[in-house]
Amino acid sequence: MIVSMKKTVILCLTSEQEKALDSLAKLGLMHVHAAPLEESKSRTELQSLTNHIAKILGAVQAQKITEPKEQIKVMSGKKVYEQAITLLNEKDELSKKIELLQHEVEHLMPWGEFDHTEIASLRKRGVFVYLCSSSRKELDIEKEKHPDAVIQIIRSSKGRIYYALISQTELDPQKLHIVSVPDNHSLKEAENLLASAQNELNDINGRLDELALQIPQLEEYLEETRKELEFATNLDSMKKHDEIVSLNGFIPVPEVEKLKAAALTNGWALLLQDPNNDELVPTLVKLPKWLNFAKLILDFIGVSQGYGEADVSVCFLFFLTVFFGIIVGDGGYGMIFMAVSLVMWYKFKNRSAKLRNIAKLSIVLSAATLTMGILSGNFFGIDKSTLPKFMQGIDFLSGPNADANFRWLCFLIALIHLSLGRLWRTMLARGWRNKIGEIGWAMLLVGSFYTATAMIANRSFPDFAFVFYGGGMFLTLLGMNWRNTADVFNYPFNVIGTFTDTLSYIRLYAVGLSSVYIAESFNKMGGMVSNIPAPDWTLPILITGAVLIILIGHLLNIALSLMGVLVHGVRLNTLEFSNHMGLQWAGFAFKPFKKEIKTKQGEVL
Repeated sequence: MIVSMKKTVILCLTSEQEKALDSLAKLGLMHVHAAPLEESKSRTELQSLTNHIAKILGAVQAQKITEPKEQIKVMSGKKVYEQAITLLNEKDELSKKIELLQHEVEHLMPWGEFDHTEIASLRKRGVFVYLCSSSRKELDIEKEKHPDAVIQIIRSSKGRIYYALISQTELDPQKLHIVSVPDNHSLKEAENLLASAQNELNDINGRLDELALQIPQLEEYLEETRKELEFATNLDSMKKHDEIVSLNGFIPVPEVEKLKAAALTNGWALLLQDPNNDELVPTLVKLPKWLNFAKLILDFIGVSQGYGEADVSVCFLFFLTVFFGIIVGDGGYGMIFMAVSLVMWYKFKNRSAKLRNIAKLSIVLSAATLTMGILSGNFFGIDKSTLPKFMQGIDFLSGPNADANFRWLCFLIALIHLSLGRLWRTMLARGWRNKIGEIGWAMLLVGSFYTATAMIANRSFPDFAFVFYGGGMFLTLLGMNWRNTADVFNYPFNVIGTFTDTLSYIRLYAVGLSSVYIAESFNKMGGMVSNIPAPDWTLPILITGAVLIILIGHLLNIALSLMGVLVHGVRLNTLEFSNHMGLQWAGFAFKPFKKEIKTKQGEVL
C-alpha cells in the first residue's frame, strides 16, 4: 500500500532554526522538499569535505587488505582520513619522483657510468666531446663528414648505436646526432635514488594496507559528514521571512499527530495540506512486516512507483520469484542456494532488518528454484533416468512433450501476468469508457495467448478465440479517445503489441533451457576428460581435471543464470507488465530527514 502524504510547512523563529531542524531530525518523520538554497560557507566546506572523504575512501579501498600480524589499534574515522591524506600525498609525490628517476636511468643506461664534469673539463682544454646516437648508415656518413674526429662506440642496442664523437675543434651541434643525456646524477646515483624511492613507496603502500583494515571507521566518518551536509543543506533551504523561517516537505498521514505534538512542544507553526495532482510527491510503500522484503527488489533495481500509482511490489515479488525459478530451474542449484540462504538467516537473525530481509528474499528465491528443479527433474544436468523416482519430475515438465508444455506454461504465465495488469488498471480507471477499453485489451491478450500457443507450443487454435479477438477490438475501439490523434494512430501497433508482449515470455523457456544444456555439456566434457586413454598412474590427475571442469562449468552456469534473471526476469516486470499496468516508474522514494540512533543490538533507528 502506498501511504498518503500531507504537504507540510513548518514555521519557526529565525533564532531557533538550528534547534528546530535538530528536533525535526530526531523525529525522522518529514521528507524535506528540495528548494533553492541560500549560499553558505559551512555547506560549501562540508560538500567539499564529503567529496574528498569519498575520494580518499575509494583510494583506500583499492589497497590490498590482509590479515594483520598483530592486533591493530582502532582509530577514529577522522584520524584514518587524515593519515590517509598524508600517505596518499606522499605516495603521489614519490610516484612522480620514481617516474622521473626511471626516465633518467633509462637515458643513462646506454652510456654506462661516467662523470659529466669530465666532459666539461675537457671542453676547457680544447677537447670537445659530443654524445650521439644514430643508425649504422648515419654513423658511416658521420665518419666521412668528420675525418679528423675520433668516434668511440659505447653501445649498440636495437639497431641504434650510441657513441662519443671527440674533436679538437668545436662542431655545430645542429649538424650532429646529439642525444640529451641527464646530467643531474651518474647512472649509479640515479639507480640508488630509484631503489631508495621504491623502498619508500613500498613502505607507504604497507601503511596504506594497514589503514585499509580501518575502512569501516572511514565509511562511518563519511556517513557522519553526509548527515552534517544534509543538515546544512536543509538549513540553507529554509526560507527567511524577516524573523520567521519556513521549511517545506511531506509527511505520511499516519505520522501527522506526532508532528503536531512536536510542534506544540517546540513552538512551531504548522500548515498541512493535501498535495496537488501535479505535484511531485515522495512514495512510501507500507507492507505487512512479513512481506517487507518485497521492497528490496525495487530498491535494488533503483525504481520507484509514482505517488498516484498502484503499489505493485508484492506482485513484482511473486512473478520475479516465478521467473527466477524457471530461469535457474535446477534443483541442485536450488539446494545450494537454500543452504547458503539458511546460513545467511542464521547469521543475520540478530542483525539489521535489511540483512534479515535479504536472507528472507534469498530463501524464497531458493525455494522457487528447488521447486522448479523437482517438477522438471533437473538436478545439475544429470540424466533424469539415473535420479531417484521422486527427483525425476512430473510428466508434464519432464515427459516426452515437456518442451511444448514448457512453452505453453510460459505463455500462460504471460496471460496471467499481463491480464492482471489490465484488470488492475480497469479497477483504477475512471469513467466507463476507460474501463471498457481496458477490458477489451485484456480480451486481446487472451486471443494472443491462443495464437502464441498454436504457433509455438503445438496447441490447436480454438474457434472461440476469435470471439476474444473480435470482442476485444470492439471494446478497445469503443473505449478509445477518438479526439486523441496519437491514440488513434498507435492503435494498430498497440494491437500487435499485445501479441509481441505475450511472445516475449518465451525468453523464460529459452534461457531456462540454455541453463540445462550448459550443465549437461560441462558434465559431458568432464566425463570425456576422465575417460581419456592413459596410464593408470594418471587416473587421479584426469579425475581431478574432470571435477574441476564440471565445478567451474556449473559455477559459470549459475552466474549466467543469475544474470539472466536480472536481464529477463526484471524486464518482464518493469517493461511488459508495467506497460499494460500503466506504470511509469517516475516516482522517488520517501526519505525522511533524520538522525540515526544506534540501539544496543547495533540496529539503526
